[in-house]
Amino acid sequence: MGNQNQINMQGAQIKREDVEITKDDQANINAFSKMNLRYHTISRELQTLQENIKNLEDALTEMELMDDTDVVRTKYGETCLVSLDLEQAKAGLEKILAQNKNCLLYTSD
Repeated sequence: MGNQNQINMQGAQIKREDVEITKDDQANINAFSKMNLRYHTISRELQTLQENIKNLEDALTEMELMDDTDVVRTKYGETCLVSLDLEQAKAGLEKILAQNKNCLLYTSD
């Protein structure tokens, strides 16, 4: 099995011994691994959701500074660009913001 000795951080040589892992131990390791992966996935999703909410709030703040006669160009999907009046754009953005906040509340619980 090769060299069973290892060197620790202080440079001292330590003897490595083989450890028996039971079926239950392996099942616990697998369960932990799945939960840990799920935790990190949800954590990234929460962070992305929080960033989206901040961006939507910033966009609404910018819209408040616009004139009522201004037209807002909105991108849908990859290629569709639509011109909306300011009130329509605000209403759509507020709806999306509310959905994101509800999703954040549901996910945080």
